[in-house]
Amino acid sequence: MSNRILVLAAVLLCATPILPADSRWIRMAAGDFEVISSAGEGDTRRTLEYFERASNFFTQATGHTPGKTDLTRIILFGSKKEYELYRPFEFAAAYYTQSGGRDYIVLGGAGDEVFPIAAHEYTHLIVRHAGLEFPPWLNEGLAELYSTLTQVGDKVEVGLLVPGRVQALRMEKWVPLAVILAADHNSPYYSEKSKAGSLYNEGWILTHMLQLGPKYLPKFQEFLNAVRKGEASQPALERVYGVSLAVIEKDLQGYIHGNQFKAALFSLKLSSLKERTLAEGVAPFDVKLALLDLSHRPGKEAENRTKFEELAREEPARPEPWVGLGYLAVRSNGYGEASKFFEKALELGSKNPQMLWDYGRMASQSNPSKASQALTNLLDQDPARMEVRLALAQVQLNAKQPAQAKATLAPVRSITPADAPKFFRMRAFANMQSGDQEGARNAAQSWRDNAKNEEERDNADQFIRYLDSMKAGKTAELVVATDSPADQRPRLARTNPPQPPQTQNDRPRALLPRYRRSMGNFVELDCRNPQPRVVLQVGAAKELYLIDDPQKIHLTGNGTLDLNCGPQKPVAVGLEYAPPEGAESEVKGVVRAIYFGADAPDN
Repeated sequence: MSNRILVLAAVLLCATPILPADSRWIRMAAGDFEVISSAGEGDTRRTLEYFERASNFFTQATGHTPGKTDLTRIILFGSKKEYELYRPFEFAAAYYTQSGGRDYIVLGGAGDEVFPIAAHEYTHLIVRHAGLEFPPWLNEGLAELYSTLTQVGDKVEVGLLVPGRVQALRMEKWVPLAVILAADHNSPYYSEKSKAGSLYNEGWILTHMLQLGPKYLPKFQEFLNAVRKGEASQPALERVYGVSLAVIEKDLQGYIHGNQFKAALFSLKLSSLKERTLAEGVAPFDVKLALLDLSHRPGKEAENRTKFEELAREEPARPEPWVGLGYLAVRSNGYGEASKFFEKALELGSKNPQMLWDYGRMASQSNPSKASQALTNLLDQDPARMEVRLALAQVQLNAKQPAQAKATLAPVRSITPADAPKFFRMRAFANMQSGDQEGARNAAQSWRDNAKNEEERDNADQFIRYLDSMKAGKTAELVVATDSPADQRPRLARTNPPQPPQTQNDRPRALLPRYRRSMGNFVELDCRNPQPRVVLQVGAAKELYLIDDPQKIHLTGNGTLDLNCGPQKPVAVGLEYAPPEGAESEVKGVVRAIYFGADAPDN
């Protein structure tokens, strides 16, 4: 797909020994970067300047600032012998990886042949950090275009020819531009080696024409904004530039074979790093930690775990070894153990954004208070991260903290179309739980108005009907608010059950003779599995009951149940349940009826 060797984050590296203690490592940091280097100060400074220029150019060229995150760590090796211990394979001059919850760009040197590879991968990194959702052709096109960034005096030059791509465009069969624009990450034009070259080549040349071609440059920023907001590539191009795709494709063919193909010089405001930062020595602990982060491969988990444990004993107040242990556990699917390690790192004050994000979601059901702490800390670092704000509000709703959820959502002044349904749904539930029925209905209407499909509109409609029924003094439907991928929220509708035998006080009894009964306090709705589970506190024990089909469950009672996933305010209920029929052994039965309040039947 590329005439350069690009190594993605998923590359797993060989475990290696820590470098000898007499290796001289220095650290230099500025802006969003930290270089840990065994090269000389001159090469280290040059590397830092290059990446600062790349970051500044991205901001200037796209109008978007990379999202606030932990420093991007660049590891610069001073010799090929050192680098060979850590590179994934023989021909990789540079690569990007994520390890220990942070980003690493690893360079085998500071030569001109290394920087283009690193710049390509760094562009992907900052696109992700900026929260930009670009289609594959544009994402790869920008990365390849910006990989040619070269310093020319006090300016940078971008857009130099990539000879292999130009040759391929002029000699290989042209794929219709509509196909390239429509390709997503599941398309063979992105994932199959025999076809992906066309997307990379055509995406690069189209991006080049749009950003640097004199006819298209003036409206490039407007086009980027349209795509960022979710508009599809083809209609966005045709609307912004006021011409059909056929005209754009004809111009592109002329651009390839004509004489308009030129690089461009950009002026960047970047003061001399010599005036702003000095090289400093790196503590042996930090060198060990960084190199250990680069040393993972299948089969070496036990060895690496031992090394992280040694580092934790060496510096008990440092959270980083616990973060590393957590991610080792994640790789072996030990999520319970990982959660304990991440909790320890949180207690030690870790500010690692990736760890806070992962742990905040991981602990949302098992330890909502710690999940809230992690997500709040992350939101304090970057208040603009909408996905963090929404995740925190969901944890607060599940924990029956509507006031806190409302406070979390309150600062939002604008919302993207992609986030709008979830945002207004959460606001609707937060208002309902706090007793603001009018606010809940207004938010529910916005939820419906912003729904992206019929299923979302149906969910909003059910919520509105539920509010209306509450206002009328009766409960028609109960909807569980959760973020399951397939929208597996159980909707429990109040219906009239088949006429069962009645007791003297006229309360409903068993729906069918085969159903069993249990009574206790409804304390949690566990949605961590594909099928939600009702958690019933019976004396000192907790019993689990599966919800396999909400449509088969009958509700009876004069009260109401707020069925948000997570812990519930304990309420006395009676359950009728069927045998589990092959369900996991910990599940006692499958719910068929819920009686609550005064209607809970006696056993």
